[in-house]
Amino acid sequence: MRPKYLQVGRLLMSLTHLKCLRREELEQWVGAERATQLLTMAESHIILLHPLYAELSYPGGRLLISPGLTLASGVEFELSPEPIKPRARLDEEFLWDLLVELPRRLEAERAPVLVEELDERFTRHVDEGILYALDIMERVASVYRVPFVVTGAAKLLGMWSWLHTILRVYDKKGVSLLLVDGQPVVVR
Repeated sequence: MRPKYLQVGRLLMSLTHLKCLRREELEQWVGAERATQLLTMAESHIILLHPLYAELSYPGGRLLISPGLTLASGVEFELSPEPIKPRARLDEEFLWDLLVELPRRLEAERAPVLVEELDERFTRHVDEGILYALDIMERVASVYRVPFVVTGAAKLLGMWSWLHTILRVYDKKGVSLLLVDGQPVVVR
């Protein structure tokens, strides 16, 4: 029987957590040979987690969101059950939080994840940072089978293939319109 947790450099990680990591990320911590060993062990590990669903309530409606990435831009909403949020705010610390700390928290308490103002989380290499963060979130959402809700500017819409989108847009006259998964919604 394999141990549930393994030593990965100076970190202790579960086999489930290892499934979130790319070879290049592991190689930075433990070298190529050990990374190959760890990834082989993680590949054979079977994860028995039921998908977690969350309810996103916005003005005029609700949306049941499944595991994956959802974009909410320009709209106030409530997320239920209570979401987990990354603790680190910027740059490398934020990426570390997504890649290392957040999966640990999800092992202790599975909940939806809310990542606020993604487009403001990087002070340099902004677009690359956003894309890498989205890649990490997609991997963690897939492995732990939880929904991620990402907020930020509407420019994020074109940067990723979102499972769901909720965007506030404005017509030429300045009238607000809410688009849910690309469909206009009447807001009262």
